[in-house]
Amino acid sequence: GRGMPVDIHPEEKIPGVELILTRLHAGGKFSNKNYTFSGGLHGVGVSVVNALSTLVEVHIKREGNEHRITFRNGDRATPLEVVGTVGKKNTGTRVRFWPDPKYFDSPKINARALRHLLRAKAVLCPGLTVTLFDEATGERDTWHYEDGLRDYLKGELAGRELLPADLFTGSLKKDTEVVDWAARYPIITIEDGLAED
Repeated sequence: GRGMPVDIHPEEKIPGVELILTRLHAGGKFSNKNYTFSGGLHGVGVSVVNALSTLVEVHIKREGNEHRITFRNGDRATPLEVVGTVGKKNTGTRVRFWPDPKYFDSPKINARALRHLLRAKAVLCPGLTVTLFDEATGERDTWHYEDGLRDYLKGELAGRELLPADLFTGSLKKDTEVVDWAARYPIITIEDGLAED
């Protein structure tokens, strides 16, 4: 992605990334010109992760700089600071968090559910690269769908005979709401004819 916003929010007077990580529904506080969000990426989820974590580290590459900010127990621990420079096209956000065990029955994270959620975010945000690294196992998963649902569906149905020959896709956008769809059907053969899978 382009990286979470690092500029000072005009009304809240704090950096955009701090607002996103400390306030519920903060994604809606940004105008469509300045910052877009999709699939709840910065609406509720990341502020809840912050609130339920002992430590959250955020590194943002945006507009030629790498920024860093940290949070402890839901509150800002260190202010947003520039920690280096990067190429103008080198953009994105990396969030690392340590869940607070007092809020959970088990210290284990459901890796399968988290993988499913993160893959869905990559599908719903075309061009976004999402990486999950499990320090306990050393396992790394990366998802990137340059063309969103279209690329996802092509990958899932690769090598199968399909109808229609090309994907049926569409998109509707209004204010902060977006709906995308893609449809294609694999053909399966049965004894008396044709059926959809």
